[in-house]
Amino acid sequence: MTKQQKLTKLIEIAIENGLKTPFLEKEVLTINCGRQFGKNHSLTLWRNGLLLSHDFAKAIWGEEDGTGLEGVNFPKWQMHLQQAVISDDPLEYYWKNKP
Repeated sequence: MTKQQKLTKLIEIAIENGLKTPFLEKEVLTINCGRQFGKNHSLTLWRNGLLLSHDFAKAIWGEEDGTGLEGVNFPKWQMHLQQAVISDDPLEYYWKNKP
């Protein structure tokens, strides 16, 4: 599966889970995941900005608590977002850890 296909599927999951972002409508998904923003914008920066946003992480993993290191409870989205930030490839982290 290509990175674009993975990102598209993750965006669809986030929208199904209630993500409310005006630029993430179904029509956008068919235009190469954001390339319509123009040649002056980097798709990689757009992708990482989306993946590392609180709203997107909440839509993917939810607000329920999970147990982190040393038994400390954090919302699942926070724990996963922290791991995505320090991962080599946030998209791959999301893909491997999606619910």
